[in-house]
Amino acid sequence: MLQYLIILFVLWKFFDILLCNGFKFRLNSKFYFKYYKGKNLTKNSKVFEELKLVSKNSIDLIPRYPIFNGDELDNKHIIIIYDNENNPVATTIFFEWLYKNLKIYHMGLYLVSKKSQKNGLQKKLGLLQFFITSYNNYFQKYYISDIGNSPSALKQIDKYLSYECFPSLNKDISDDFKKLSRNIAKEFYDKHAINSAGCSKYSKYEYDKMVVLNANLKEGGGFHELVDFINTRQSKSNEYNDFVNNLLTTKFDEFIIIGKVSLFSTIYNSIKSLFF
Repeated sequence: MLQYLIILFVLWKFFDILLCNGFKFRLNSKFYFKYYKGKNLTKNSKVFEELKLVSKNSIDLIPRYPIFNGDELDNKHIIIIYDNENNPVATTIFFEWLYKNLKIYHMGLYLVSKKSQKNGLQKKLGLLQFFITSYNNYFQKYYISDIGNSPSALKQIDKYLSYECFPSLNKDISDDFKKLSRNIAKEFYDKHAINSAGCSKYSKYEYDKMVVLNANLKEGGGFHELVDFINTRQSKSNEYNDFVNNLLTTKFDEFIIIGKVSLFSTIYNSIKSLFF
């Protein structure tokens, strides 16, 4: 029995080394992906040129995030999808942070090159990110955060990914979790929203609603170009679109989502959505 456990441990560590250091994993006949932990990269890595290329080919600009210059790497995670010609065509960048003793993964930025859209790459990025964060937490429950003005992102976290989520249209959330979510969101805004999530330094935070007013305001360094892509974030469910429209006052506002997730909760919610 012991020898089998040793073999499994060696295989696990071998897979971990491959996964976390940019080994090529095939997605399908058209695309493959690589995953990088920021702490394993150097500022001169070609990964950052690939990030810039994907960004230019998707939104025609390079976001003003430190990661695109190879800075603030220690807590960052990067997934890049490549086509068969080895061109980087899609990426997601996410990071981990601490609220007291809770490790939280911020879902971060998704970019897909225009020529590679309609291949389901954003969904694949989301699934890869979920698998990797679950893997890094040994498939136990953990917390995620997200910021934006996306009804589709709220629906994905609320309906499919999470064990608990706030805000939520799909779950009966306890007052304790609402309070915890508001406190986590406030900490995220105070410590990370401006430096790592593209919010304007002139933005203001509404604690009860978990809303960041004027988050994408150009003045103060906000990622104002994001307002041009609001229509791409709509959900197929009108209830989520209506909720976000009523929650936010202007197109420059964003809101924070806090979720508690696990591999089990995602599988359970996915099955429930199919049959109930």
